[in-house]
Amino acid sequence: MKVKSLGSLLIAVSAILIATEAVTVKLCYAEGWNYLPLMMCRFGLGLIILAVIALIIKKPLFLAKKDLLFGMGVAFLQILASSLLYIAFGLLPAATAILLFYCYPVLTAIASYFFDKENLTVITVVSLFCVVGGVAVFSGSVWDSINVFGLIVALACACVNSIYLVMIARLMRKGLEPLTFTIYIFFIGFLLFLIITLISGQMVLPNTSISWFYVVFLALVPTSMAMLLFNFGVDKTGATLAAIIYGLEVPATAFFAFLVFGDTWNIWQFLGAALIIFAVMLPNIIKNKQVMLKQPLKIAENIDKK
Repeated sequence: MKVKSLGSLLIAVSAILIATEAVTVKLCYAEGWNYLPLMMCRFGLGLIILAVIALIIKKPLFLAKKDLLFGMGVAFLQILASSLLYIAFGLLPAATAILLFYCYPVLTAIASYFFDKENLTVITVVSLFCVVGGVAVFSGSVWDSINVFGLIVALACACVNSIYLVMIARLMRKGLEPLTFTIYIFFIGFLLFLIITLISGQMVLPNTSISWFYVVFLALVPTSMAMLLFNFGVDKTGATLAAIIYGLEVPATAFFAFLVFGDTWNIWQFLGAALIIFAVMLPNIIKNKQVMLKQPLKIAENIDKK
């Protein structure tokens, strides 16, 4: 199997694995898990899993002192985004929550404009209008039944996640090890939710085996395994192709939600979803096509030089 094909396969499997997150969180809620202890256990178990993996593959467990302060700010952004997404899972159907969250790639371009002074292209603006239109069509068709607060939370999560991606890109440009930083995020998340859970007096954990199976699955599959497969795959495919393939998460989440909960959409929701998915993928498709078109020109130039 070619290296690029292997990378594409790893990214596709990663997208499918992370698509189980929304359904698993809702199953955890149904089994009696409350938001705070669920987040605490998710970060805690994920921390153990990733630390063991880091030891096995001999990656560092701790950040350098010079990266701690900025890293902490970025970690809190990720924790906030994750927290908002889990709240949205409790307020909205699983597929709806993840679809609205998937506004973040286009919003990341907007955040990059303000934080890193990257230019806004025509394609980005078109994508942004498609996102707004898609959300309007999607939410407008179910305005009587959709939880408006859940809608706001999901979109806020997308905004926070877009800022997080801009900040994490800065850290990665400094040569930070992704696995080490993820361990750092999980450590801060575990401590934060442990303290909040204890202070709020909500340290009540379900005692059934199925409830613990769900939370272990949550920490292992859509969190740790999905992240590792993505990290290994993106090195082989490149960011553009990886982003296109990762669009599989949206329909995969909808499929798992249908399989487990029987969630169904009407025609307007499908149209809204199609607009949002189109907006998410359009910049990457155009960029990928431009790269492909330039490739023959480079080959021709090399022939001329010879």
